[in-house]
Amino acid sequence: WIERMSIVRNITAFLLRHPDRHFGDLRRQQFVMFNNEPMLIDFGDVKLTADRTATSLHHARRIYDDFLDNFERVGAPGDIDRELDELELIARQGLLTVEKIQSTIDGIVK
Repeated sequence: WIERMSIVRNITAFLLRHPDRHFGDLRRQQFVMFNNEPMLIDFGDVKLTADRTATSLHHARRIYDDFLDNFERVGAPGDIDRELDELELIARQGLLTVEKIQSTIDGIVK
């Protein structure tokens, strides 16, 4: 579980370093592991954008759907249910951002 969250953390860190890029086809199949780090391999649907809020919401939805939803609780420590419930609620409301995913993972993976 910690390794899986570390992969998601690395992906969100990459996205936060490039807030002006909209990755339209962001999904699990677009990454390979290299030296124990996820590497994006498909840049075919990348655009520059000034709307960083919409981009963060889009990226967060894709990360949540492909990397977290239905997987985040498998093997997770029992004492983080509140944090995972909050992520799930925010995702369902359409308000989840990359920053929120990053800060939640940082708070639960020491």
